[in-house]
Amino acid sequence: MKATADKHVILPILQQPNEHLADATRILRTNLLSTITHQGLKTIQITSPNQGVGKSTICANLAISFAQAGKRTLLIDANLRQPTLHHVFESTSIGLTDYFNHADLELQATSIRHLSLLTAGNQRSQAADILANEKLHQLLHKVKPSFDLIIIDSPALLETADAQIIAAQVDATALVIQTGKTKKKALAKAKASLNAVNANLIGAILT
Repeated sequence: MKATADKHVILPILQQPNEHLADATRILRTNLLSTITHQGLKTIQITSPNQGVGKSTICANLAISFAQAGKRTLLIDANLRQPTLHHVFESTSIGLTDYFNHADLELQATSIRHLSLLTAGNQRSQAADILANEKLHQLLHKVKPSFDLIIIDSPALLETADAQIIAAQVDATALVIQTGKTKKKALAKAKASLNAVNANLIGAILT
């Protein structure tokens, strides 16, 4: 499976590895790795207060960067309403919602060594109900032993209940914030949403 960029997601970590955006991703990887190692974290949700701040771009590049560093990495697209990663990695196979609806679990190898992918799947309705299902917890428990790190791309916190549901079931959550776009009020609401489910907020990623 070939990694490529669609109109929403760019991959400087692959396409421009010597440019500053790729360097910024590697710096982010180093900073996160320190926190992850110190706290013993494995499942990390990447979300944002609102959509349109480059969250999926961060997820894809960060997952690739961890894989390039030799970490066995699984990238999960849990943005069931507006999935992106199946375009980025040119995948049409069975994904998360299919598994929740009794299909066999299908983790896809990518062209990037150490990186596997689980797409959002084919069902788009009732996303919150699907994610609240005990199967999400079971899935993460099932795949944890096979990976060093699991990165989950989720919807924005203030758009749906989905990210809050996921936050209660993962080891940690990181918020993507865009300079000049993310409002302080939205950030405060997002943090309150995470606090309501006792989520482990490990920091913010500024774009």
